[in-house]
Amino acid sequence: MTSTITEARSPPNICVGVFLGAVDTTVITTPLALISTSFSSFNSISWIATGHFIADAALQPFFGKLTDIY
Repeated sequence: MTSTITEARSPPNICVGVFLGAVDTTVITTPLALISTSFSSFNSISWIATGHFIADAALQPFFGKLTDIY
């Protein structure tokens, strides 16, 4: 009985994860030109995106452990 409940919850959980990943990508790509012009360095636009993705990857274990606790 427990496995069917867990299996029934899996598809919505996967959909939420995919949606949040898409939103995260949209959040960084939408204002990217504005961020680069405020720093007056359109040539380093890839460094801005890379910095975001590195910070995101560095915080993933922390948030994973936080969700395990709570």
